[in-house]
Amino acid sequence: MIKNHNANNKEFIRAIQSKKLYCYGAGKVYEDFRKVYSEVSLQAVIDKNMSAKGVKKTMDGIPVISMDEFIGICDDASVLLITCFDYQEIEKELEEIEELQKLPCYVYFLIQGRFGIADTDGNSNKYQIAEFKLQDYCAGQKAPADVAVIAAKAGYKVLTVNRGTHRFGLAQTQSEWQRIADTLPEGATVLIQLPLVDTTGSIKELYKIKEKKHIKIIAVVHDIDMLRGDTEEYHKEQYKLTKAIADVWIVHNDRMIQKLSGMGFPREKMVSLGIFDYLAEHEQEILYDDGIIIAGNLDRQKSAYIYKLNQIGQLQFNLFGTNYITPEIDDNMHYYGAFMPDDLLANLRGRYGLVWDGDSIETCSGDKGEYLRYNNPHKLSLYLAVGLPVIIWSEAAEADFVLQENVGIVVVSLKELADKLKKVDKVRYNEMKACARRISRRLRNGDFLLDAINQAEERLNR
Repeated sequence: MIKNHNANNKEFIRAIQSKKLYCYGAGKVYEDFRKVYSEVSLQAVIDKNMSAKGVKKTMDGIPVISMDEFIGICDDASVLLITCFDYQEIEKELEEIEELQKLPCYVYFLIQGRFGIADTDGNSNKYQIAEFKLQDYCAGQKAPADVAVIAAKAGYKVLTVNRGTHRFGLAQTQSEWQRIADTLPEGATVLIQLPLVDTTGSIKELYKIKEKKHIKIIAVVHDIDMLRGDTEEYHKEQYKLTKAIADVWIVHNDRMIQKLSGMGFPREKMVSLGIFDYLAEHEQEILYDDGIIIAGNLDRQKSAYIYKLNQIGQLQFNLFGTNYITPEIDDNMHYYGAFMPDDLLANLRGRYGLVWDGDSIETCSGDKGEYLRYNNPHKLSLYLAVGLPVIIWSEAAEADFVLQENVGIVVVSLKELADKLKKVDKVRYNEMKACARRISRRLRNGDFLLDAINQAEERLNR
């Protein structure tokens, strides 16, 4: 078997041209692959449990076959993609099969974990640790993927953590962290994104060599779950890790710096990001109508305010995302479906983007709503990336950014929104739109994080 562990997604696509692709594994990783590579032609899915009762013979029209069947049809045009987390054990099994010795083999989440970044031969002593995260329709993978790509532009070479499952792949996860600890050279600067997807605690290998190798760590903080009322043991451990492991933290904004400094984080070692970037190759034109866009997780538990918008007359709301349940009265709401982050830009339609959360239309209340006082919502970056003016809660941390950059309006309550929008004439709207387009160029290029990384590196040397 010919293992291709260092291929990124672009290299993988080139390699399977005019080939017959098979997947090994029919679980969540396979489902993720089908979401991301929906246009890729697939011959069959290999399931080692084919003999078990109840196993499907097809999945969305794709045949499901046994390993013995695959061995029987495998030829020089065949390529195998492992769509499982615990790939190391699978590779060991496949290497023992004589008929597969010349089979090109790729691992899906190794490919995706590289975020399209090619290996570099540069002499930089800067590294970043990247974790694979399953795709979702709420930009769960978009933000960390963008951080990885931007960090690569800043000279940070990618080291992937290819974790296994808790049940079967703990040894794989531990070996991956050990590999990273062994790879990092003396005096390296390491960028890590927090909170971690891996919850095994295997990151302790990085702790062990941090002082020994004089390594400095920059943490890009995506979320502090303790600030939004998540107090399970996992969230407590992630908070402790965030506080203990880094030498410098890149956090959302000045409000978060103020909050964390009151919780024991050294103020002089924190850098304000300002807003999350939203990488895109081209400026995207969207369809304009009078709707106000709401994008993200539309679950009633997280975003209960959405199901009260029928109380607001004269306004139309365009919804994009998962978990939407049509309420009894939704005359002013139009649901357009869920899209992967890269596809969402081209499908948005509306006049403004709304940044709101919680259980009320009168204020952003509840743990999720209160979190807006400190965080940078990724949906704000989404709206501005397509040049849309935004509407945001007046007490949100990012309200300062919106006003300073003149890219939208702030409201105390959604009940006042109709009157506020009536006062925005064509000249004022176009002015905000022009400012949003200016910010869009910076977001799509990754300028905000590039600047924050430069600041973080300066603070490491103080």
